[in-house]
Amino acid sequence: MTGYWTINQGGNARRKLLCPTETHSIDIKGPVFLRVQGYPCNRQESRALSFSEEKAHWQIPMNEVNIICDVTTKDDVLYVATCNPVSLYSMKERGETIQCMELYDIFPRTISGVWQPFVTIAPLGSPLDGQVVLHEEQSNTVLHLDLVTGAVRRLMLSPDSEQPTTRASNWWSNKEQQGGHKMCSDFAHKNWLLFYKEDGNQLEVLDVLEGRVHSISLPINLRSVFLVAEDRWLLLESNTNKKFLLTKPMHMAAEDSGVCQLHSISEDSVSSGHGVSSAEVSVPQMVSCEQLPNENLSAALDQKIVSPNRILADTGSFARVVVGFPDLMSPNEVYSFKRPVDLSVMKSNESGAHMFLRGGLRSSTAKRENCVSLLSANQVVRALPPTKVPLKEVYPKDVTPPMTAAYLEVTDLSSKKVKYIPVPRSMTVSPYTSWLSKVSESDVLIAPLGSGGVVTVDMGGYVRLWETGLDTLQRSLMEWRNMIGTEDGRPLQITIQRDSGLDVTAPKHGKIDPNNAPHVGGNQWAGGTGGRDTAGLGGKGGPYRLDAGHKVYQVSQTEKDAVPEEVRRAAREMAEKAFKERLKEIDMSEYDAATYERFSSAVSRQVQSLRIILDSLQ
Repeated sequence: MTGYWTINQGGNARRKLLCPTETHSIDIKGPVFLRVQGYPCNRQESRALSFSEEKAHWQIPMNEVNIICDVTTKDDVLYVATCNPVSLYSMKERGETIQCMELYDIFPRTISGVWQPFVTIAPLGSPLDGQVVLHEEQSNTVLHLDLVTGAVRRLMLSPDSEQPTTRASNWWSNKEQQGGHKMCSDFAHKNWLLFYKEDGNQLEVLDVLEGRVHSISLPINLRSVFLVAEDRWLLLESNTNKKFLLTKPMHMAAEDSGVCQLHSISEDSVSSGHGVSSAEVSVPQMVSCEQLPNENLSAALDQKIVSPNRILADTGSFARVVVGFPDLMSPNEVYSFKRPVDLSVMKSNESGAHMFLRGGLRSSTAKRENCVSLLSANQVVRALPPTKVPLKEVYPKDVTPPMTAAYLEVTDLSSKKVKYIPVPRSMTVSPYTSWLSKVSESDVLIAPLGSGGVVTVDMGGYVRLWETGLDTLQRSLMEWRNMIGTEDGRPLQITIQRDSGLDVTAPKHGKIDPNNAPHVGGNQWAGGTGGRDTAGLGGKGGPYRLDAGHKVYQVSQTEKDAVPEEVRRAAREMAEKAFKERLKEIDMSEYDAATYERFSSAVSRQVQSLRIILDSLQ
């Protein structure tokens, strides 16, 4: 436990900070209909030969100068946005096709010389399933896209967003200096989104279904906003990083507008006790919008506990759990899983060829934090560049770490372990290196997928699905073992012990059953099991083995030993004769047969598992 967060209730001493709200309806321009193109998705299963955290991977059909700038998921649909030119790709996790919408006509590349668009995706929920809101940061353009019909509408949030700035003033004012516009889409599935400008003092809440915007004016300038619940938002002030909690009524109607309250949050460290402000202020990179389930919270804190909570991550910790936040007004305890070294003080400059490829040192902080929480799996997953991973501890001394785009750092709060998973390098990287470094610190973007997994998309447009949750991994490993079989080289066949209690007579091939029905015991058919005299498996006194693909009934070794010597000799001679005849038939010498056997036996297990897979598919 490292400290407390106390939410200050405005009493009579402190005037309550009320934030005035006004509501207006939005203008909708459009629709324009664009083409939705379908491409085949060449999905490859990563677990065909060996088992790892990676489930599947495929390439997005994009131009190699294009740049990936956002990835997000809703249920089992993945959305990927690119920004050079701006396009949107959507694909189902197990689907056959990738849908693509090119928005080149809406974001032409020639607006002001060096304009680098940067878009964020928000997939909407029912009744607007399959529809997406795209937000471009610099021009604050908000688009509504329907991926079924290809309709694109522009949503004008404020009436004054129409006047374009004159070309001349744009020309020398540096775009980097002005804060970008940001969108919070944690509750996009409820069809509302929040927009704010960095260093601005206004929140705009867009209700997509009603087509209205609620603007909330604040007495502070914003650094960032985290939606910790639908009606409670955590705000960070831009200069001091001081935290505030904004509470708002659940349903904003026109009558009761102006009742958003702002509460300041004081952070105290454990040593100084309450009321003494501590120097260390955490700047969260990610705060969950739901709470950890109680059993996960108890496992993480090693104590039986039931409480509202939020999980957050910053550069100084693997994860922090704030117990009681945001619902309880008593001091909320903060539990931290601290890092040995703060991520922000680690140098991220690469050396050698890699640095040359990535355009030298990074100019500005990356826009995507690449940190997600998987609440049901009790994990925090982030994508880190190799320079921020303790490779000396992860790999043995004599092993050279592979060339990777990034590492997935999986912090498991139940087992208190950190796991690093290497993400393979991208095949191609866009030549716009300085632009790339503004998007993400590592070469991948990451989004949660389902309850126990994440999806990464690297800068070359390569999608990989990962499974990180311990429970889901164990379940998958069991299924995989049942499907593929374990690595002990034995063929996969069911063997059932049985005694026949009958005597052998003389070896023969036996009759061939046209229906290939399973025959157990007896001495009439070829390819039976657990019988005698004929060619088959698991029996006694037959001339040679013959597998008709059925379950094997095996007679005991003592019964086999009781076969008279002359019958064995006859069987052996018959087998050799049949072997030589068969070789003659296919024009092969005994030496060839031995060589063939050597090659064949090396891959027999894979052939067998392929047979099983093809059978089960059929």
